[in-house]
Amino acid sequence: AEALGVQNVMIIDPAARFNHTEIDDTNPTIIDSKGKKVQRSPEEMAAQQQHKLFAQNATEFLTITEYPTTRECLQALRATGHDIWATDLSQEAVPLIPEVLQEQAPSQMSQSASSPSSNGIPDKLAIVFGTEAVGCSQEMLQACDLRVYLPLRGYADSLNLSVATALVLHHLFLLKPDFIGLATEEERRELRRAWFPKLASQRLLSSR
Repeated sequence: AEALGVQNVMIIDPAARFNHTEIDDTNPTIIDSKGKKVQRSPEEMAAQQQHKLFAQNATEFLTITEYPTTRECLQALRATGHDIWATDLSQEAVPLIPEVLQEQAPSQMSQSASSPSSNGIPDKLAIVFGTEAVGCSQEMLQACDLRVYLPLRGYADSLNLSVATALVLHHLFLLKPDFIGLATEEERRELRRAWFPKLASQRLLSSR
C-alpha cells in the first residue's frame, strides 16, 4: 500500500486473522491447503522468515485503524464523507473503466459522499477488499455505494488477494492522479517525525 501512495488502511475484525493455525517458523513440517504434510527445506524456511520481515517493514509508516465490526468501519467512513466501493466479481459489479464509472457512480453515491470527478471517481474514496476465500462480506456489499472489478484479459477470472489489491490501487491512481499526495500537513509532519530518526540511524549504520 505504501509503495503505491496509500497512507490510511482500515482493517475489519482483525481478530479473525488469527483464527487459524499459524505456521511455526522453526518447524520444517507444515500442512498445505489440501491437508497434506509438506517438508520445507532450510532455504524455504529462511525465505519465509525474510518475507515476514519485509511484510512488517511495509506497514511501518502506514496509518492503520482497526474496527471490530463492519458497521463501525462503515460509520467512520460515512462520517468523513467517503464514498465506499467494494471489489466484487458478481453480476452487480461494474468494471473500473472511466466511461462506465461516469454512468454508474453518481446514481450509486451516498448522500454523505464526495462529488465524482470527470472520470466518475469521487474525491474521497475508500476501496474495500475482502478475504482470499470469500471476498467482501454481504454486509459490506449491501452497504457500499458501488461494486467494482478490474477487467482481466485471458482465461483467469480472478487473482489472488495481494496481486488484485496492488493492481486495483495502481489502476485507481492512474485514473485519478489527484489521489497522490492528499495527506494533510499535520499528517506529513507526523510521518516526518517517525521517518527522519529511522533515516538518520540507517545512515549512521551504513557509514561505519
